[in-house]
Amino acid sequence: MNRHTVVSTYCWLVMNENAEVQPESDAEGVQTLPAHANEPKSLRFFDSTDGLCFYLCALLVFGVYSFTLAPEVTLEWSGIFATGAMYAGISAPPGYPLWSLYGWVFTVLLPFSNIAWRTAVASATAGALTCGFVALLVSRLGADMLDGMGGFDAIDGVDRKRIRVVCGCVAGGGIGFAGTFWQYAIVPGPWPLTLMLFSAVLCLAAKWNHDSDRMRPIHWAAFLYGATLTTSQSLAVAMLGLEFFILFTDQELGRDIFFTNTVFLTTVLVLELLGQIEAIDAYVRPVRSLYVVIAGGSLVITGIIVLRTRRLFGRWRSLLTLALSFLSGAAIYFFIPVTSMTDPPVNWGYPRAVEGFYHVLTRGQFEHITPNYNVRQFIGSVIMYFRLTIYHFGSLYLFPALAPFFFVHKMRSRERNTLLGFGAVFLCLTFLILILLNPPSEFSPHNDLIGIFLSPSHLVLAIWSGLGLCLLAALLARRVSRPHLAS
Repeated sequence: MNRHTVVSTYCWLVMNENAEVQPESDAEGVQTLPAHANEPKSLRFFDSTDGLCFYLCALLVFGVYSFTLAPEVTLEWSGIFATGAMYAGISAPPGYPLWSLYGWVFTVLLPFSNIAWRTAVASATAGALTCGFVALLVSRLGADMLDGMGGFDAIDGVDRKRIRVVCGCVAGGGIGFAGTFWQYAIVPGPWPLTLMLFSAVLCLAAKWNHDSDRMRPIHWAAFLYGATLTTSQSLAVAMLGLEFFILFTDQELGRDIFFTNTVFLTTVLVLELLGQIEAIDAYVRPVRSLYVVIAGGSLVITGIIVLRTRRLFGRWRSLLTLALSFLSGAAIYFFIPVTSMTDPPVNWGYPRAVEGFYHVLTRGQFEHITPNYNVRQFIGSVIMYFRLTIYHFGSLYLFPALAPFFFVHKMRSRERNTLLGFGAVFLCLTFLILILLNPPSEFSPHNDLIGIFLSPSHLVLAIWSGLGLCLLAALLARRVSRPHLAS
């Protein structure tokens, strides 16, 4: 390759923003291009507008939270959670180790006022960051949807940024000021931290969907999801939805995950039926039917994709790394026996002993799961869910949440996969949690014990609402700009 060819090639690469080149030298000292010179470079996923949307929404929500913050210990569990955070102890089953560490940091960083107020600030911070992550997702996904669909080229770039910022902040405020979430975000407790971690998982999953060849985002998402389960085990129902998200993005990796599901659940069912593991019998027997349905469905999905790809376990390395990342996040639970050895004032269940650790981890003090398999009662629970959602989340947010699905056929496969993946997560956080919780079908707007478990589904609704507002605002802006262009 002569020098003229090298110079001309470099000029073309500088003009092309999707390429990245590192020059190499041959044996004669002449610089040449590596073999991967023409491979596309992954563009940065989140841009400055997304960052502005994140910080603006988080600061606005935190400002409101700071004025409504609980000044002292409130009712229910706040005293236990505040004391557990002060001494990094075991608050209540299942221990909430990550909340104890997180809250303890705020008791140290804020050397004034009482401990309850300091840990309430910790909750408010996590709640505000949750809203920021929602705004971040809406801004980024909204921009991708507008870029991928035709007909929005007439909208000015400044107007696009305004639409993203406004709609992102509206969506973030929608979840932040929802009745159930707001009242838990201003008192000591792990629930805002749970939703903050879960919203970060969704952000990382969306980033991985943007460039599925780079596995680091989904590995971090698996780690954070494992950590999320240390703050609330109820988010375990989202695992099946996240697996579908992976399937829509990477078919081969999803195939191996669903096959692993089949093997694992079948093994658990066989051992439970044979009575080989008495410790899990009380937890598997009530949900045996769900195990059978999920295992059978996973087997069918695996078979369909195997017929299409003609392979099985072709991505075992990625699957193993994903599993190790998840287990690393869930390993935070082992902080419980360690801190129990220090004899903190709140040492629930004495988990330094094996029996105590198992008792705390499995929430042995509370009643076991009693799923609802009655169709009529389930329909009543679904009606109760939507009535509770309208009361706490707001009907004005529900109508824009439907708008993105009217544009699915115009979206690129990347945005469509993200939307459908979030849809699978929403179905698990709604219908699967209703089956497991078996709540009363009678509507009560003050039933916070049920409403708090439904707030993760409201998180997904907030994202859809923001995307719907982006699309509706873009349609309006396009209609307004057409007369201007014609003149």
